[in-house]
Amino acid sequence: MYLVAIYGTTGMKTGIKNYTVKAIRDVKKLVNGKIPVGVGFGVSSPQDVKKYVKIGADAVIVGSAFLRLIEKTPSNKLEQK
Repeated sequence: MYLVAIYGTTGMKTGIKNYTVKAIRDVKKLVNGKIPVGVGFGVSSPQDVKKYVKIGADAVIVGSAFLRLIEKTPSNKLEQK
């Protein structure tokens, strides 16, 4: 199950919202461990990941934060395959 953590555009940092915490807890109760619950959108730091896992998320999806990191990394430091 994929839960959208924030309303808005992906990559925008807005902090962990109370409605997201409630949604994670409510969905976790509904699926009763039968379906993993992942959270994405607005996840931009290791601290966000830790908080979502602590709240109960089984997975945390990170996208834009990784792209920003790649953009800031000099190409000579990226491993070529």
